[in-house]
Order: sequence, then structure tokens, then C-alpha cells
Amino acid sequence: METIKTEFAKDVQKLLTSYFDKTQLKNLLQKLNTAERKSSSLDVINKFYTQQLNIEYNFAKDRMEIDRTITFAMKNLEKEKYLQLLRKLGQICTGHGKLNLAFEALNKAVKESENKKDKAESLLLLADVHSRRAEWKKSIEVLGSAKDLFNSVKDNSGAGKCENILGSIYGERGELEKAKTHFEKCLTLIDPYKEKELTASVELNLGIIENIQGKYEKAFEHFKKSLRKFESLGSYRRIAEIKHNMGMLYVNQEKYGEAVEEFDQCIEISIKEGLLPVLAMVYLSKANVLITLKEFDSASSFADKSMEVSHQIDDKLTIAEIYKTKSSIEKNLKNYDKAENYLLSSLMLNEKMNNVLNIAESCFELARLYDEMNRKQEKEEYLQRSLKYFREVQAVDYIQKVEEMLATSI
Repeated sequence: METIKTEFAKDVQKLLTSYFDKTQLKNLLQKLNTAERKSSSLDVINKFYTQQLNIEYNFAKDRMEIDRTITFAMKNLEKEKYLQLLRKLGQICTGHGKLNLAFEALNKAVKESENKKDKAESLLLLADVHSRRAEWKKSIEVLGSAKDLFNSVKDNSGAGKCENILGSIYGERGELEKAKTHFEKCLTLIDPYKEKELTASVELNLGIIENIQGKYEKAFEHFKKSLRKFESLGSYRRIAEIKHNMGMLYVNQEKYGEAVEEFDQCIEISIKEGLLPVLAMVYLSKANVLITLKEFDSASSFADKSMEVSHQIDDKLTIAEIYKTKSSIEKNLKNYDKAENYLLSSLMLNEKMNNVLNIAESCFELARLYDEMNRKQEKEEYLQRSLKYFREVQAVDYIQKVEEMLATSI
């Protein structure tokens, strides 16, 4: 059994050693409940797959520890150090997918920050939490406030970080050209020698866009450059994310063996480092490859685990994708009504989040399903809808597929 919580606790304790002396730290740790929970069981599907899926987490205990830590810090630290601790706790919680805890710590930091630089830094981190919840309108609004404050103190680095998150938001929504514009603006604002991690992040994000647009060689170059930089920085979360994106690149090229290798490396790193947001994505991506390989029981287990983790971390984007994957499993098993319901649920969530690329993909999958069900009118309707959205995001490969289906249905 791999305990996801352990790595989170280690990261928090490492942070606390920077703010409290040995006596204070001992007093704080004595206040925290360190009881272990019993392991849960998992149905055996395949020994290796079971090992990858057998994780546990305890959010209630994490909340108690974070609440007590914040209260202790408020009483024992000077205000400036207290606010620094809140921001860093927020970052750790965000990285481990504990978005509610991150929001509370960072919202407190925003309210209690008095100077412009501190408030801007807190707003920037809070905007990241909103973006990960797919609360894009709110995130863009908060980023606007942060950017104004950064500009007022002539902090180009902070403004560049705002541009990077804006790029990520538009990328998630499928507005790829807007995303590119923000990423490129970020690079003009930052010093690549001082901001190595941010530069590598932008490189990764540009690779993701090139992959979506079918420019696989350019995507591969971006991923490799980014990987070298993150390896030199020892950033395991980012390395895991690159492994996942390399896997997606291979999936798009139908190199499924190479894709599985990348996903397995990503899972190994993510479990070891306690990276729930990455696990939610990679479990789902592996499920999709297993469907292609006709391993439907295993695919279902990975999709279900992804759903479990996604609900724990409130990842609505991934939940919408999981419905699409569950539909694919049911479609392969000829359970067409279930397949249709899952796809309609996916489409509804994506429309609610205004995720253009994912709306297009859900419409396309509905068209393919209706084709198999011989429901020609609905097939035509959803093909036209998908084509409209794919053109908006310039997804070249998908546009070609839709046009081919439309040509054959005339």
C-alpha cells in the first residue's frame, strides 16, 4: 500500500523547519494527530496494475493538521513570516491536489497582506487554485488584480507568471492561439537564467499546444527541452507531468507501447511523491490506452480510480474526461444506452466550463456512437457541431477526421 498522505506530510514538515525552532516545532508536532488508518482492499485484476492503483489518502486528517499549523503560526510568527508560511502552505496544498486547503490558506494571505508585492504574490497563487478548479472566469479576474499590482511595483517576473497561468487557462479551454500569445508574452517578461523553472514550464505548455495541433516533432522538442531543465532542478512533479504528456504524444502517434512506458514512469513518480492531480490524469490516460488494447476490465479499473481521485481533489475537467472514457468502454461492450448517457454527461460538464476543445471531442464521440447506432440525423448534427469547435482550436487531425466522416455520410 502506497500512502499518498505521507509525502504531503513530509513536504509540510520540511517547510515548518524553516519557520520554527526545535522547541516550537516539537510543540506543534505534539498537537498533530499522527494516527494511521487501515489499508483498504482492491479487487485483483493484474498484479502490476493492482500495485499501481493501490493508494490511500486521508483528507480529514490533513485538514486538521493544516488548520492547527496555521493557528500555531499565527500565534508564534511575526506577520511577514506568517504570510510567507501561508503562501508556501498554499503552494504545497495545490501541488498535492488539496485545493480547498490551498484556497483557505491563500485567501487568508490575500486578506491579511498589506503591501502590494505580498498581496500580488498571494493573488497569483489563489488564481492558480481557481484555474485548477476550472473556475476560469474567477481566475482571470484574480490574475488581472495580481498583474496590476505587479506592474505597479515594476515586477516583470510576477507579471510573467500571471501570463503563464493565463496561457494555461486558454489552453485548457482550447483557445490555443490565445494561449500561445500569453506564453510568448511571459517569455518576454522574465529572465530565463533567473526563472529557470518558469521557463521550463512555458516550454512544457508550448509542447502541449503543439501536440494538440498535431505538430508532433515540435511538441517532442519542447518536451525534451523542458524535461532536461526540470531534471536539473529536481522538480519531480514537473518531470511526472512531462512523462504524462510524452505518453499523450505517443498515443496521438498510435505508439501505444511507448505511451504505456511513459505512463508507468509517471505513475511511479506520482505515487512516490504524492501527486494526486497527476495521478488522476495518468490513470485516465492509461485507461484509454487499455481500451485500445481491448483490456476492458483493466481499463474500467483505471478509469474508476481516476474518478475516485478526481472527486477527492475536485478536478472537474478530468471528471468530464472520465465520463467520455467510461462511454468508450460501454460502447465496446455494446451497451449503447450507457455509452450515450456517459457522453452526454461529459458534454454537459464541458459546456458548463466552456471548454471548447473538450466540447468538440464529446460531440465527435457522440457522432461516432450515433453512427454505430444507425441514428443518422443525430450523427450529422454532432459532426457539424464538433467541426465548428475543432476549427476554433485549429485541431488539424480532428478536423480531417470529421471532414472524412461527413464526406462518407453524404
